Amino acid sequence: MPDYTAIQDRLDLSTEDKTEIEVLRDYLRANPADDHIIEIIYNTVKAKADSYMKNNFDGEDIPESIKLWVLQMVARKYNRRANGISSEGEDGMGSLSWNEEEMQELQEYRKLEFP
Repeated sequence: MPDYTAIQDRLDLSTEDKTEIEVLRDYLRANPADDHIIEIIYNTVKAKADSYMKNNFDGEDIPESIKLWVLQMVARKYNRRANGISSEGEDGMGSLSWNEEEMQELQEYRKLEFP
C-alpha cells in the first residue's frame, strides 16, 4: 500500500516575503507565542488531508482549493481547541457552529482504493 504524503511533502503556503508560519500566523491573527501550537495543528491537518484523499498528485501542482482548505481547517482547529465542541455562542452576538462537512471540499480529489 503506497504512502500518500503529497500535501505533507509539497504543500507550500509561503510567499516571496513571508514564511509558512508567518502566513499562518497572519491568517489566524495569532501571536508568535503560539507558533508551536500552530505548527502542530498545521502538520496534523496536512496529514489528515493526505490520509483522506489518498492522492499523490503525480505531476500536478497542489490545487489552490486544497491550500485554502488547509488554512480553513488550521483556523478551525486553532479557534476551537477543545475536543467535542460543535457550537459556540454568546448572547447578543449570534452563534457559530461547526459541522462534519470538513472533508467535503476534498472529496473531488479523493482516490479510492480497492483490494
